[in-house]
Amino acid sequence: MQYLSQAGIEVLIKAVIQAIPTYSMRIFKIPKNILMELNRLMQQYWWGQKAEKKKRIHWYSWGKLRQVKVSGGLGLRDLEQFNLAMLAKQERRSIQNSPSLAAKVFSTKYFPNGNFLKAGLNRSPSLIWRSIMVARPLIEEGLFWHIGNDCSTKIWHDKWLPCPTCFKVQSPVKNLEPEATVDALIDPVTSSWRMELINETFLEKEAATIIQTPISLCNSSDRISWRCTTNGIFSVRSAYDHLQLKIRQRA
Repeated sequence: MQYLSQAGIEVLIKAVIQAIPTYSMRIFKIPKNILMELNRLMQQYWWGQKAEKKKRIHWYSWGKLRQVKVSGGLGLRDLEQFNLAMLAKQERRSIQNSPSLAAKVFSTKYFPNGNFLKAGLNRSPSLIWRSIMVARPLIEEGLFWHIGNDCSTKIWHDKWLPCPTCFKVQSPVKNLEPEATVDALIDPVTSSWRMELINETFLEKEAATIIQTPISLCNSSDRISWRCTTNGIFSVRSAYDHLQLKIRQRA
């Protein structure tokens, strides 16, 4: 270590130390005390502290070092948040009905109806399944429904409005059932929005947004995408960045 520059130490931490637990993080929710200990060891290593020597001053907090470089940090991973992002990747595969053996086993045991978003822990869940379910809130935050001619998307529950604040309908329930799906707002003959019903049911701004939302013209099913990327495809990096953004917003 004494022959490494600070840049070399940074590369060593990112390329080696933070990469070691990655495989386990893809499958299991690592206990928080273990992740905190790993963070402590990395912090000590960065400041050049050795076990047999007196504790050195840490001029920056660990929270500052974890920030991206454009914000003045080093871009070191928050292992707890990275663990959630890795587990979210497994969830996303289940939603996409992946042909992998693991996805088929989970589907058969925990959500035989095919709807992962309604799956529960069931009786005697495995450690892997309990770990995956921890990342459920993250997946639910990032999902976005694209409207086709299906009856999957619920008007007042799912995220389907292209509004960057909440992506959900904020108008009170009116004229339709609370569990009504978006296809109730579409004319089945012309495959276009039922404007009169929409204007009567929703607030003015939301009604205008709904009418401007494109509908699939090829009679395709409703499609789920990941709204944290421009192409709608899930990535661990985008999930991690989303978690970091939430932390900065709370600070």
